[in-house]
Amino acid sequence: MSHRNQFLTYLRHYADKNVEAIAAMLTDDIMLRAWNLAVTDKAAA
Repeated sequence: MSHRNQFLTYLRHYADKNVEAIAAMLTDDIMLRAWNLAVTDKAAA
């Protein structure tokens, strides 16, 4: 799946508030960073 398709899939899951589907897309060692927030594993994300 291309990055574009992965992102669009994520957006659909987000719009549907489907947290389980979003979690399935993440790896265990994910690192997310926003303006004032940073998390470093799947459980925190």
